[in-house]
Amino acid sequence: MSEAQAAEPTPLGWRPVCLAFSVSLAVVLLQFLQTRLYSVLFWNHFVYFVISIALLGFGISGTWLALGERTWLARRLGLRGAGVLFVVSTLLSTLVVPQATLDLAKLQADPSRLLQLFLTYSAAVLPYFFAGWVLGILFREHAARIHVLYFADLIGAACACLGFVVLIRPLGLVPLLVLNCAIVGVPCLLERREPKQLASAGALCAALLTLLPFSRAIDVSILPESSKTMMAWGWSEAPGDGPVHEFCEWNGISRIDVVSRKSEPQFHRVFIDGDAFTEISEGFRTVAPFDPAQDHLIVSRMPYLLKQAPADVLVIGAGGGVDIWHALRGGAANVDCVEINPTTYRLGLDVYREQNGGLFHRPGVHLHNEDGRSFVRRADKRYDVVMLQGVDTFAASNAGAYVLSETYLYTVEAIRDYYQHLKPGGILCISRCYTSEEAMRLFVNTLEALYAEGVAQPDAHVTLHGTLPSWMCVLVKKDEPFSAAELELQHGYLLERGILLLFPAVGEETFLDQAPYLNYARARATGLQARYFKEYPKDVTPVTDDSPFFFNFEKWRDLPAALLAGDMGNLIRGDWPSLTLVGLLAFTLVMVGVFMLLPLFVLSRREGSVPRGHGFSWWLLYFTCLGFGFIFVEIALMQRFALLLGHPSRSLVLVLGVLLFSAGCGSYCGGRFPERFKRPYPWIVAIALIAAFLYPRLTVTALSLPRWGRALVTVAFVAPLGFFMGMPFPLGIQRVAQDAADFVPWMWGINGGTTVLGSILAIAIAMGTSFTVVLSAAALCYAVAFFAWTRVPLRPTSADV
Repeated sequence: MSEAQAAEPTPLGWRPVCLAFSVSLAVVLLQFLQTRLYSVLFWNHFVYFVISIALLGFGISGTWLALGERTWLARRLGLRGAGVLFVVSTLLSTLVVPQATLDLAKLQADPSRLLQLFLTYSAAVLPYFFAGWVLGILFREHAARIHVLYFADLIGAACACLGFVVLIRPLGLVPLLVLNCAIVGVPCLLERREPKQLASAGALCAALLTLLPFSRAIDVSILPESSKTMMAWGWSEAPGDGPVHEFCEWNGISRIDVVSRKSEPQFHRVFIDGDAFTEISEGFRTVAPFDPAQDHLIVSRMPYLLKQAPADVLVIGAGGGVDIWHALRGGAANVDCVEINPTTYRLGLDVYREQNGGLFHRPGVHLHNEDGRSFVRRADKRYDVVMLQGVDTFAASNAGAYVLSETYLYTVEAIRDYYQHLKPGGILCISRCYTSEEAMRLFVNTLEALYAEGVAQPDAHVTLHGTLPSWMCVLVKKDEPFSAAELELQHGYLLERGILLLFPAVGEETFLDQAPYLNYARARATGLQARYFKEYPKDVTPVTDDSPFFFNFEKWRDLPAALLAGDMGNLIRGDWPSLTLVGLLAFTLVMVGVFMLLPLFVLSRREGSVPRGHGFSWWLLYFTCLGFGFIFVEIALMQRFALLLGHPSRSLVLVLGVLLFSAGCGSYCGGRFPERFKRPYPWIVAIALIAAFLYPRLTVTALSLPRWGRALVTVAFVAPLGFFMGMPFPLGIQRVAQDAADFVPWMWGINGGTTVLGSILAIAIAMGTSFTVVLSAAALCYAVAFFAWTRVPLRPTSADV
């Protein structure tokens, strides 16, 4: 037998491949499930904090495995034990600990509750630790077949993307969580088909199935923390009053609860993740024309004061139907209404049809389950009124740790889209909950969009009104400035109701609240807007689709002031997203240093513990760059294709699913190529740069295609990059295994830890610059990884002989 034949690795059995597939599927699915659960329980910025810390469990497990026989845990914990502990810790960290230990709203009054916060973090880390333990053992013991295992790992993750979106609504949280536990527990217990092991697997399944009859009760018991609107409104302790929990459903975007009160059964509030809400009212059954002397909801009705009986109205964010009701009362003949949330869409159309008087089935009303921006981009119709009233929520994205709050509804490009779909003389109405910085940014974005459209005297086409603490509204008129009569009509109508016309000033007298808007309009007209932004106390610079963080108002220099202020309530609600990122980055760096780098330092002091002679430091750099590069691409592409696909859940399924699936195919194919063909790095760098600078233009061109056409374009754009990105990791693991098999899980852990760090850095970079820069940074990471690869002395493998 030749040396090459002797070195040929033994074939893999079914169990390692099955475990790699199932554990990866379960981990990604768990991340989605916990994101949805925590988004109900807590505020969204805390959701990203918890999920990010939890994912560090992967890296920590790699470190402990790398210690080998030096630790009791590494000697005693095998695949079977890790699988069972994954099941137990998943149930505890998801269903028990978050509700039993933590109410973030009480942290401000009682700092001693920080111990409970630590308990929540620790519980969240455990499932990922045990899942990483299983994968680390598999990669260490079968490093010669890493291309096949990594293929199974990535395919499992891709299937989780599809499985979550398809199964979360029909199954619900608890049944899907039970299925997730079984996916890991059963194959871990079935090492061999022996009666004892079959009995263990059967007992585990039977124990999990006992949860299913209580799934509805568990769902209803999952209530938001006390500072969220659902608790403050529905669960008040008024005598003789109380909540009636009418409806509860999970979907790929959020959890939807419909709650009424015993004292007001005709009003049904639809809560999105326990806070943002819309309302279904039995008053919608009657559609009476507006009476300007009696109706006072200015933000919803002002367009119909200026433009009576419009022929065509577009409502973005249909919700429970109040804006459709307003449009019909304003005399609209045809109303197109767009609702992104599938459950809210179904509630108005079917479930609560009797209560809303068939509002969505009235003649001329057309409801679309679609993303507002995507709908507008593809529409070939023009409207007399385009209405957005408080549209968006702070619900956490399914990507968990990978994004903070952003919205594509209020960017400069979005306002241009709305403006372009107005008829001559048409009116765009955007209303938001009024804060000074939010009003200013919306005003800035609106003027910037009109300047980009080439409108002469853009400030003459805009009015802004509102009074703290209430709603504010910006109106934009197509083609012609607001006339003096229209300004007087708005001013008089608002003045009677104690609401200020913030822009423009009518008459000679101006008010202090008007000054910021008047000053900015003058600064923009004279090209001095940069100086204005520098002097303004908050960051209100225009936001674009390439960096759509509309709600990020603080300047980085003001972060110390936020810490010193100690306003825990606002921090919990995410008023300082940059502070969340900085805190998360600092905490993650400490965790990585203590649990990954410190053990490496300790072991390096022992002779022979770290194979530095074989370029070990270069391997650390190599896997670090792969972790950063992969997550940078993943985040940026999911953001880039959200508009093209028209729905965040579609972007999650298609972009992330295709990226992972194609990367798995790249891993498998890479293991079959001779060494001289294994150079994916230049391809990755080139395609990543194309994605950074060319993909945005190509996606705009593809927006006119039907849904299936846009899906094919997405696959064609994402798959080539994913294919080559799947090769570097198994190539590196295979080489590390030749020098020191114990350090395979360590490299796996370093890769996982830097992925978490990279997810935070990607958002920080995008907030400060753009997603184009994020993709460019990804290309740089892979270029550095290629350099590190060339610095390591390589040994020939059997595939090269």
